Order: sequence, then C-alpha cells, then structure tokens
Amino acid sequence: MKFIQKYNPEKLEDFILPDRITSKFKNGIDKSQLFFGTSGIGKSSMAKFLAKNSNYPYLYHNSSRNSSVDELREGGSIYEFCSETQISLDGKTGKKKIVILDEVNGVSMQFFEALKGFMDTYSEKVIFIATTNHINLVPAPILSRFGGGISFDTENDSEKKEVFVKYVKRIAHVLKNEGISYDKDSIVKFAKKMFPDLRMTLERIEELKFSGGSNIEESNTQQVEELSELYNLIVEGNSQKPEYIHSILKTKYISQVDSVMGSLELPFISWIEKNHPGLSVVIPNISIKVSYYTSIKHTGIDPSLHLRALIWELINIFAQVKGKI
Repeated sequence: MKFIQKYNPEKLEDFILPDRITSKFKNGIDKSQLFFGTSGIGKSSMAKFLAKNSNYPYLYHNSSRNSSVDELREGGSIYEFCSETQISLDGKTGKKKIVILDEVNGVSMQFFEALKGFMDTYSEKVIFIATTNHINLVPAPILSRFGGGISFDTENDSEKKEVFVKYVKRIAHVLKNEGISYDKDSIVKFAKKMFPDLRMTLERIEELKFSGGSNIEESNTQQVEELSELYNLIVEGNSQKPEYIHSILKTKYISQVDSVMGSLELPFISWIEKNHPGLSVVIPNISIKVSYYTSIKHTGIDPSLHLRALIWELINIFAQVKGKI
C-alpha cells in the first residue's frame, strides 16, 4: 500500500491543518465549500473525509482528468447522480448528496459556465465540495457560489508554527512506524525542506524505506544530490545530446512530477543565486514558466509530458542567456 493511502487521515484531528480550518467541520459539512491552497496539504483528503463521514451518498469527480461539460448534461455521471430521485449509494440514504469536484480548475470554460446554473438547480439537495491549487483560475461567479472558499494555507506566523509542530509530529510517527531512525536535528531539517507538502513528504519517506534506507539523514543527503544533478542538467543541458537528457528524465524524474516541479520553484532559484549568480537574470522567466506548467500539470494530458516540456523550456532559457554572455 502506498504511504499516502496508508497514512491517510482517519479522524479530523489527523489533518495537518490550522485549527481555524478543522474547527469548521467538527459537526461535518452542511453547505457547499471550495478548498484552495498549496498542493499536498490535505484539500482532497478533507473533501473525501467529510463525504465519507457524512450520512449522505457521494460522488467523487476528478475534474482535471474529466473536464468535459458533458458531465453536467443528461447521461453524464454528475448529472445522473444529482438528478436521481432515489438516493441510495453504498447503503447510505438521506435528504442530500455530496459531489466532490477535485482539482476543479482543470475543467473547461464551458464546464464552468454550465456549473453556475447546475449548482443553482441542485442547491437544495446537493452539497458541492471543490478543491484547487489555483484559486486564480476559478471564475468569480463560481467562487461566489462557494462563498469565496477556504484557504488551506497558513495565514500568519502563528498558524505556520502551529501546523509545523503537527507536521513534525506526523513525520516522527511515520518514521517510527516504518523503522527509520532520526534525531531532532535531522527530522527538523527534513521537515523544513518538505513543508508544507505532506504528500511529497510521504513519497520521500516511502522512497527511502524501499531503497533500504534506515535513517532520515540519508534522505536529506540523497535529496540534495538528486536536486543538484537535475539543476546542473538544466543549466548545462544545451551541451548534452537530447537522447541523454530524455533518458535521465525518464529514469529518474518523470515518475515524481509533483515533487520535481515543486523543486523547480524556490529551491531552484536559491540554488541559482548561490551557484550561478551570473545567471540570476533568468529567474523571472523561470518563475513564469514553472508557474504556468504547475497550473496545467494535471489538466487532461499526461502530467509527465508537462514536466518534460518545462525542463526543455528551462534548458533553452539558460542556453539563450549563456549565448549572450
């Protein structure tokens, strides 16, 4: 079993979130909600948790993989689920239903347009729970129907400290359970590198576990080495044969789209400033490209293709700048 499933929250208290958020759902969910914020911090897990622990039948819809407006029309799964007069699913019955629109920013504009009227039509008997990493891609009329949404990101230093303490405790629990040793310094160092993405954190621990690692410090060292290799490949990529670059990407990075794209944000920029200060002129372009590909990485097409495209674009950016120096 994948660690992200093995350590999925079973109780509301298991979520690594500010009390500001968890306190809203102590009595479950009674109205449509939109959860937004950084990837890997529990938005989808919270949506599923609330649906599973309600007394209502529910439908999960991955909006980035199935973004067609036909889902809201007769014959579509969402339409058929919401329009059924007899509410019965997995033995659950009730006056309401729940529809989870995961990664809702991935739907088409036609879907968004149709969703306005659809939500209005079924507002009395359907609770919609939407999630997104990119609140800026959700149209204002949709946001208004969700009351503006709930940010899952920490909003101040106090919340960040509160969540980080919970985060470290969860990591310690997983490491102890998996027989991986750690000390205070190594676990804090590891946590600071991964925070707040718990999904990426569990993936990293799982990789360490199944590679035979026995100490979290091995992951810290391995991660630095892997990132340095990737960063150097991007900076020097124009001097390498395309087949070689393709081979490295395929064997080492393509299976970790979310974590690799995350490493190309602030960690990569910091690395450039430290190791190639003369190339810091590329940073604005890097930020634009990474932001764009991060926003579309799970929209229909294979996410690994977006990662490949991003890395090739970054290689070209460095090649152009170095050619002018």
